[in-house]
Amino acid sequence: YNCDVSRNNSVAWARNENATHLLQIDSDIAAARDSVTRILDLGEPFCSGAYLRRDASCWELFNNRTALTELPTEPFWVEEAGAGFYLIELSALDSVPQPYYWNTYTDPDKFSQSEDRYFCKKILAHGYHTRVDPHIQLTHLD
Repeated sequence: YNCDVSRNNSVAWARNENATHLLQIDSDIAAARDSVTRILDLGEPFCSGAYLRRDASCWELFNNRTALTELPTEPFWVEEAGAGFYLIELSALDSVPQPYYWNTYTDPDKFSQSEDRYFCKKILAHGYHTRVDPHIQLTHLD
């Protein structure tokens, strides 16, 4: 399973369909009914909800390569976010070269950088951060 290939394909498909936005939701993420409305209401090119890593050690949100252990109470900016529930305004990708997602490995079985963090570093290099609504709290299923 190559998540980076799937995510790149979903962007290509959405662009081919002339969509304005793409909401990527991983199969192991559960969201409340109002989560889609809330993430759209943020009105930013790149947005995410908040979910804990599977081991619950921290949030899948990072600034200065450090994972957040507590959430602010209002929407906030991060440099990197997990893409388990991630909204993209597709026109914002016009200035970002492909591939958007890429998994890198230190050896064949171990990630050195996941595709979602690669994506966030890439958009950050083009002047974008990810807006997170802490009220969109998601469940990372086992």
